[in-house]
Amino acid sequence: MKHSVPSLAAVFAICLAVTGAGAAEQLRSGKAAFGDWREDAPGVRRLFKVEDMPKPAPAQSVSNSPDKARPDPGAKPRLPEGFEAEAFATGLESPRVIRFAPNGDMFVADSKANAVRVFRLDESGGKATASGIYAGNLHKPYGIAFYPAANPRWIYIANSHSVVRFPYREGDLKAHGEPDPGASDTSGTKSTVLDTSSYPRFHGRRRA
Repeated sequence: MKHSVPSLAAVFAICLAVTGAGAAEQLRSGKAAFGDWREDAPGVRRLFKVEDMPKPAPAQSVSNSPDKARPDPGAKPRLPEGFEAEAFATGLESPRVIRFAPNGDMFVADSKANAVRVFRLDESGGKATASGIYAGNLHKPYGIAFYPAANPRWIYIANSHSVVRFPYREGDLKAHGEPDPGASDTSGTKSTVLDTSSYPRFHGRRRA
C-alpha cells in the first residue's frame, strides 16, 4: 500500500511566528539580551551591541562549549498557538540526513552509529509503525539517494570515504546482500547527487 510522502513539517515542526506589535515588546537588549533557552519563546528577539559585550581578556583562555543535559520529563519546545512538537524517534546517536522513499518510508543517516535507519510512517506521518536498521557496518554515512527516482531499483549511500549502493525494492526495511561499490576514492563526500536521465553517474558532490 502506497502512502503519500509527508513533508518534513509533518514530522518535525519548527516554526517562528513574529507579529509587529508583539515582536517589538519582546525585543531584549542590554543585559536582558544575555539569556538562555529557558527564556526563549516564539517572537523573542535579542539585540547585542558592542558596548554590551564583556571586555576582551587576551591573556585569558576561555572555553564556552555547550553542555549536554537531559530534558525534564514532559519538557517540550514553546511554539506558536496551534502548533505542537513531540518526539518522533529516540535513541539515535547522530542523525544527519532524512530522505523519503517514493512509498513514504523515511530513511535516516545515523552517522556515528555507522548505519542508515528506516521508519515506516502511519497515515498522519507522526508515528512509526515499523522501524529498524536498513544497513549497518557503514562508515559515517551521510548522503542517501534513490535511483531511478520514480521507481527506484537502487539506494545509494555516501560514506565519508566511499559511495556504495544496495538493490532496492519498494517497501524494503532491510538491505539485501553486500554493498556494491558505486564509487571509490571519494574521501570527504557528504552529499550524493545523481543524474537520473540515463545510467546512474555521480553528477556532483560536496566535500567536508
